[in-house]
Amino acid sequence: GVTRRRSSSKEEQAKKRRERNRVLARRTRLRKKFFFQSLQQQVNDLQYVNERLKGIINTRCANNSAEIIRSCVSRVPSMVADCANQATALLEQSDFLLVKALQSSQPSFCVTDPQLPDNPIVYASNTFIELTGYDRSQVLGRNCRFLQGPDTDPDAVAKIRKGIEEGKDTSVFLRQYKADGTV
Repeated sequence: GVTRRRSSSKEEQAKKRRERNRVLARRTRLRKKFFFQSLQQQVNDLQYVNERLKGIINTRCANNSAEIIRSCVSRVPSMVADCANQATALLEQSDFLLVKALQSSQPSFCVTDPQLPDNPIVYASNTFIELTGYDRSQVLGRNCRFLQGPDTDPDAVAKIRKGIEEGKDTSVFLRQYKADGTV
């Protein structure tokens, strides 16, 4: 009886771990796909702007446009070219990409790690630190609960908690408080 329950329990735990790993792998693939598409869009936008600038130069500086454009072409520095493998490895680090994407799209944010006990903040943007009025040392390693106050909606907090437990993306409006007690 007891041995059978233990083996069944171990099998269930292994099954849950495999499923959790599948979900995490799927999320990682989706995140990488999103970042790759975002990078592709940025490159396309830059190419479009580049072509427009060339057109303006050709139109307004027809006599020496080729020389102007040639002087603007830059080579990839040898240091960058030599470190291509290292750069590729760095770009594959999804956490690095996540933070970079957040920095470019969100002025104020923090990142928590639900794999650690009590889901502590592991990164806070400079704008987040400025906006909340806390020192970075007061923020990192703490659960986001310290930002809650009397008017924080407990239903919204419960929705976040449920999303974390289920591993689902969750979005809510949450009233939070600064270090000085203001909203």
